[in-house]
Amino acid sequence: MALLEVKNLVKGFSFARPFPRRAGRLTAVDCVSFEVEEGTTLGLVGESGCGKTTTGRCILRLIEPDSGEVRFEGVDLSGLPGKALGKVRERMQVVFQDPYGSLNPRMSVGATVAEPLVVHRLASGRKLRARVGELLEMVGLSASDAARYPQQFSGGQRQRIGIARAIATHPRLIVADEPVSALDVSVRAQVLNLFQDLQERLGLAYLFVAHDLSVVRHISHHVAVMYMGSLVESAPCAELFDTPLHPYTRLLLASVPPVDPSADWRIPELPGEPGAAVSPAGCRFAARCPEALPDCRTRQPRLVEVSPGHRVACVRREGA
Repeated sequence: MALLEVKNLVKGFSFARPFPRRAGRLTAVDCVSFEVEEGTTLGLVGESGCGKTTTGRCILRLIEPDSGEVRFEGVDLSGLPGKALGKVRERMQVVFQDPYGSLNPRMSVGATVAEPLVVHRLASGRKLRARVGELLEMVGLSASDAARYPQQFSGGQRQRIGIARAIATHPRLIVADEPVSALDVSVRAQVLNLFQDLQERLGLAYLFVAHDLSVVRHISHHVAVMYMGSLVESAPCAELFDTPLHPYTRLLLASVPPVDPSADWRIPELPGEPGAAVSPAGCRFAARCPEALPDCRTRQPRLVEVSPGHRVACVRREGA
């Protein structure tokens, strides 16, 4: 049994259109399903606005999904009342994208890292102070930093503080929401290596939300690709990068500049914008897909397994 199981997750948002003045609804996450195995990393990747962050927040119930099932350690989280959900959250934590906005500038680093331990009544007094010092040292900071404040640290150091707070309760799963996208390139590798070291040391599983494919390739065991709220492909990391099957995945990978600056490379041309000329009955990518068939505009493809662990939602692959 997987540590985390997500089945047919749906989340929409209502909004008002000023011209013409009428209400509308946007489905940000549409029937998304995947699993995260214990001690592994699932990279959830896609361009901005595709529903990655909303998916992570629904899993944690920071926002309530409209429908679907989220099972953690075999327990369905959708029906849990507040107290029971609070106990589960000891084992499910989050690292936010913005290391500047996710820390309270009025709280010392020690109080910030200690907060989940206090909330869940896991330590107090000397044990609490000792645990805070241990956590800070685990993420590459000093126990003496507990007396300082977030504004006294760099972005990379602040993200380390956020990671220390996330691992304080001995979680089994961490949802990392673009945790290195706001950091300098020189600092990203250090923070990614920290994530990997903690995974090996503590047996953590990650749902790692990102749009940077190089980051995803570096840290993930399995990768799931989203486009406009739906999964279009998921596969073991090496297989997805070596043999991508969905046209969107191939274009996404082709947009990454090569390491060799002298190589002949051009950004692939992709017509239109996400959401343009989308038929409710057809594939979301059909209007922009260079390989689209007539059926793509009238029939929504199913996510089918084409090889062990490799699933793709494409009309061309349904008969494969």
